[in-house]
Amino acid sequence: MNEKIYTIKEVATILDIEAYVLRYYEKELDLQIHRNPQGHRIYTQKDIVVLQQIKELREQGLELKGIRNVIHTLDEEGIESLSQVSATSIKGITHPRPATVADIDIDITDKDDQKVKQFSLIIKEMLKQTLVEYGEENKIQLKNELSQEMDIMMSKKIMELEEAQQLKDEEYYKRIDETMREMQVMRKQLADLEQVGQKTSVWKKIFKGKSPGIEEKSM
Repeated sequence: MNEKIYTIKEVATILDIEAYVLRYYEKELDLQIHRNPQGHRIYTQKDIVVLQQIKELREQGLELKGIRNVIHTLDEEGIESLSQVSATSIKGITHPRPATVADIDIDITDKDDQKVKQFSLIIKEMLKQTLVEYGEENKIQLKNELSQEMDIMMSKKIMELEEAQQLKDEEYYKRIDETMREMQVMRKQLADLEQVGQKTSVWKKIFKGKSPGIEEKSM
């Protein structure tokens, strides 16, 4: 019995992924997707399983480099085990589609199958190593980003403090200027009062002892 094949449009519908994303994965992850005599992409059930795993790993935040390491470490037996492990998840993501697309589910008849267990352990270990590797890179990148953010925040804070100080200085000098102006006005008023007082004293000395009538007439 010949293995069923799928077009890129059918795979995109099954996995709920845009066709251009599938082409992108093929290029970036160096996937060996076959072509028919017309040059169109054709996918097998194993291809769909691998693409589903790629989608899940991407959703978990794993970068393409790490995914490529995982995918290309698998041999034919590993892909077969992956098909068994992923059968249920693929069943859960399928969407209504034309009758030409057959049911691609594979029943897991033996949950204690050693191949499945061994494969799961291998995948977990590879993912762990990959995440640790990228974890260190992410730490360095995060450190650099945080350092840059701190520099930016410090520069911003310093500018804010300088601007605040400048405003305080302007307010300070403004108050000094206002105070000096007020003091000048007060001095002028005092000077005017002193002049008025002096004039009054002079008139009193001149007309001291004279009758009020003469003083009023002289004034």
